[in-house]
Amino acid sequence: MLITQLEGSDLLDLWFRTLTSLVQDYNNSQWNHPSIFSRWVFGTSTSLTFDVDSQMFKDFLDFSGYSIVGKMRQLRAEYFYIKQEKQLQLIQQNFRALLPRQTRAFIQFSEPAFDSSTKMKCLDSLYLQKTTPTEFDVFLIFRSTEVFPKTPMDFYLMYHIISELARTTKTKCNSFQFLAINTFINLTQAPLVALLLKKYGIGRWNPEFKKCIESFFRKYPEEKAEEIKLQSLKRVISRVYKKLREYRVDPVELL
Repeated sequence: MLITQLEGSDLLDLWFRTLTSLVQDYNNSQWNHPSIFSRWVFGTSTSLTFDVDSQMFKDFLDFSGYSIVGKMRQLRAEYFYIKQEKQLQLIQQNFRALLPRQTRAFIQFSEPAFDSSTKMKCLDSLYLQKTTPTEFDVFLIFRSTEVFPKTPMDFYLMYHIISELARTTKTKCNSFQFLAINTFINLTQAPLVALLLKKYGIGRWNPEFKKCIESFFRKYPEEKAEEIKLQSLKRVISRVYKKLREYRVDPVELL
């Protein structure tokens, strides 16, 4: 089994490396309409920081169309139901007393599916492992994660949760690690990803990501954008062509 291993200087850098790996890697990326995907991605960072004032994060918000306050409120509501809130409260109340040998700090976000109609959460579970009485490591597991635009906001939510835990329990997080069983980019987001990466001087893609971009322009030519009925899809398609005009980039230049 091939595992992609990545290392980032902080959580935002870790996401960016995950993104570039997916679109450039020749060994662990596959194309299956409508997505490019990669299996078994492991990432680590020794810095639990997330710079919301960085140009990279501002660019991400601009290209994704996300409102940071609205998206954070949505994710907190989706991931932290009554059960998860109780798990978090239990950890906060007892975390300082846990010993390094005890793996008790655990939050499960995803529930088992008992039929094909059950919607499973992408974020599976969060482990907090004590290394000393006042220090700990974080291990986050994704069942599946959409690297653009969803993964950065999941990282940002975890940053808030873990930072608040460290503050209230007077402990310190030494490392953040994640395992994603599946990472992917949908073809509807592919041109935005390519345009964003080109802004950072990255323009070499693996064949799978090229197919993803080509499929977008075949399926959603600009002249047919207004005919799209699904409003959420229509907004993404419109944003693609708006950004292409804004940066004066011809679609063929993305290939």
